[in-house]
This record gives sequence, structure tokens and C-alpha cells, in this order.
Amino acid sequence: MLHTIAYKCIHADIEVFKKAQVFFIHAAQTRLRLWSFGLVDKELYVLNRVDSVVLPVEDIIDIIIKLIMNHTLPRLFSSYR
Repeated sequence: MLHTIAYKCIHADIEVFKKAQVFFIHAAQTRLRLWSFGLVDKELYVLNRVDSVVLPVEDIIDIIIKLIMNHTLPRLFSSYR
């Protein structure tokens, strides 16, 4: 992603891109991970895991049940039909 931005902004200085970082959240099973992605040197990128948290499964199940019982999920999906 940073590589594409750098090539589209051909007049920008590489030092500016070294300071830029892209952050994203990766959800897997009961864990959320925060990642950062940045340029270290020309054509060299670093992917760092910034933090990770385990979500309590019981709370997730309770939230899903409440959503279903309140008919929130059917209303959300009805707009996609």
C-alpha cells in the first residue's frame, strides 16, 4: 500500500514516506491485533504488531444473542436483499 502511494506521488520525498505508517486491525477468532506497516528504507517495509487483546468469548456470545433476540440482525441484512 505504501509502495503504491509512493509511486503515485512521484514528487514526494522518501523521507516523508519513512515517517508515514499505516495501521490496521486484524481480527482472528477471539483475538484482535493492532498492526503498523511502514517504510524503513527504499523498497524495505516493516510490519509490527503493536498490541493484541483477547476478547472474552462469553461477552461476544451474549452480544450476538441480544442482537438476534432484538431482531437487529434481520433488519441489517434485509437492506442487502
